[in-house]
Amino acid sequence: MPNSAASHIPDSRLLCFPKAETINSPYDILTSNPPYITSDEYLQLSDDVAKFEDPTALIGGCDGLEFYRVIAGLIARDGFLSPKAVVALEVGHSQAAAVCDILSPTGFKTSIWMDSWDKKRTIIAQRQ
Repeated sequence: MPNSAASHIPDSRLLCFPKAETINSPYDILTSNPPYITSDEYLQLSDDVAKFEDPTALIGGCDGLEFYRVIAGLIARDGFLSPKAVVALEVGHSQAAAVCDILSPTGFKTSIWMDSWDKKRTIIAQRQ
């Protein structure tokens, strides 16, 4: 991890996700505030963030959507979530529509919640 963090390479972060077969499911609620800034956005962060935050906690791949794809794969698995499960995901300022598109094939209905500054900040997903 230190080498990947120093090099700003986020690939090793996927190891943080447990293997589906080791998880005692089904779950009723899944919440996540995954890394969601793009590699380019990271390079433009102010020093007060970039110097004190681990890049692996911030960068969500080239397009910032890497972890949402992994989460979509998890929630699409039979038995991972209960039939009435709720998924809540924090998203970046311009990612709400893209994350809804990523979740669409899972069969979950999505809605977008606004934050206190009227920004699209949270995706709520439930089975249809």
